[in-house]
Order: sequence, then structure tokens, then C-alpha cells
Amino acid sequence: MKKFLFTLLILTIGVPVLKVFVTVGNHDLLLSREMTADYYMKRTRKILGNYHPSCANYIFKKGNLVFIAMNGVKEVIPGPNGYYKESEIIWLDRQLTKFKNKKVVILQHFPLLDTNSKSAGLYKKEIYFNILNKHNNVIAVVSGHYHNNREEKINNVYHIVTEKFSDNTYYKIISINDEDGFIYTTLVDKSSICAD
Repeated sequence: MKKFLFTLLILTIGVPVLKVFVTVGNHDLLLSREMTADYYMKRTRKILGNYHPSCANYIFKKGNLVFIAMNGVKEVIPGPNGYYKESEIIWLDRQLTKFKNKKVVILQHFPLLDTNSKSAGLYKKEIYFNILNKHNNVIAVVSGHYHNNREEKINNVYHIVTEKFSDNTYYKIISINDEDGFIYTTLVDKSSICAD
């Protein structure tokens, strides 16, 4: 099914001219017991090209923006709850310090926002929020996982949650001005690009 949707996307928009960056989600690692986040990212790099990092936590820059991709997927016992290991949180803190004079957007599968579902939450998210609150350069955290759209601003950080593309009617375009960090989002009806 995923291969079909990717093929449909390529047929609809053509071969991407822009670089595509991927974050790991819980369903990606549930495909196989041997699947790890790093193995998944190495496979992704093989498909997308050498520009894509081969590890699950990485950085890329676009204009005046720094994008930090975070993993957060439990590998030992995969499941629907996110978990950012202490080493990942320390790495994030170091990157935010390193890029203290840049606007930063964090990309990750698991949202920091609360959910009504106990089976789809995030373990120890207070520690993550403490790191965000320590720095003033994060302008947004973009995530998915909940399979619905949601946006909320917490302590000057814009939390944007997107729904999954395959089962829903809309997809979200997120635009960020790399000069001033202004963010705006647009919901687009998929039927406008996937007409019968």
C-alpha cells in the first residue's frame, strides 16, 4: 500500500526536484523484528540519495533555518508510545546550543501535545519540554502520529501535528519564512490533486 501511495504521489507531482527528508515512525519499525531506526534510515538514504542522512537523528539547513530530525521510536519493544532516549535529549540540547543564533524547526513522528489516548502518548515528555524551555531558538515542532491535524502554541513554540496522507481527505502544507520565522499552514483537499 505504501509503495502504491508513493507511486501515486510521484505520478501526480512528478519526480521531486526538492530534497525529501524522512523521520522514523512507529509503523516503520513494526514492519520487521530486525528493523532498527538506523537500518530504516540507511534504506531511505539508498532510495532518496546520498544527500539524506543515514541516522535517525540528524540536521539539515535551508536558508536561515536549521531543521533537527528526532527519532523517538522505541526499538526494543516497538509500540504506539514515543520515547526519546536520554542520549537523544542530550544531543538535542547540544544542537540547540550550537545553533542558538538560528531559527530551529524540529521534525519528529511523536507529538509533544497531549492526546486522549493512553496508548499513543509520549513517555517523560516533561524532560523534552524542559530542553525546549531552556532555549529560545525553536520556532516549531512538526510531528504526526495522531492521524489528525492539530496546531497549538506553547511557550512561543508552534506545535504542528499533521494527519497521515493515505487515509484522510486533506494534507497540510507548512510554509516558513526563513528570514523572520513566520509560519503558516494550509490544508489542501486531496481530491484536488487525486481526481478520478
